[in-house]
Amino acid sequence: MKKSNEQQSYTLECEPPLKRHLYSIENFIKLFYIVLVSFQFHACYIGIISSVLGMIRRKSIHTDFTMNILYLMNISFFKCTNNYMYHLPILIHYIVGISEYINLRRGSMYQTCKNFVITIQQTKEFFLDFRCKYEFMLVPLSVVMVIVSDSSWWLVILHSFYVITKIVAIKDMFDIYMSFRKKIRL
Repeated sequence: MKKSNEQQSYTLECEPPLKRHLYSIENFIKLFYIVLVSFQFHACYIGIISSVLGMIRRKSIHTDFTMNILYLMNISFFKCTNNYMYHLPILIHYIVGISEYINLRRGSMYQTCKNFVITIQQTKEFFLDFRCKYEFMLVPLSVVMVIVSDSSWWLVILHSFYVITKIVAIKDMFDIYMSFRKKIRL
């Protein structure tokens, strides 16, 4: 509870101007990525730019932004990934990020999207947990896509390596892996 009160008192005004502008640019690029994916354009490179800006803003390579870059690089090589099935993990991360940005920015944008922002903020953990589970389940889904469509076994292999890397690097993904492992044993 204390953490949420601290987050409410934090605003973008506390940050240096360069960091504020970088954060704004990053979120506008995220929004552009979402629009491009909605119209079935291959938006991977736009997503990579947004993730690089997020890494620069956080001054760390040990973030979800690094995993996003790895994921987007994997799916950028294949034309068959130009649909929501493959872009959903990034879309979830970006929608949560945009809602956090709007919440911190406040102003008229916040007033317009207030219900959306509050809903996303209250269900943030659910969305991030779902993202990890979906990325894990995308490996067998990719195998099915190879069988029924024009997908590639290379995509399955690259995504498998991505999931293994994320299990090792990100604690939430490791917890999801362990819960799946327990369910399989039962």
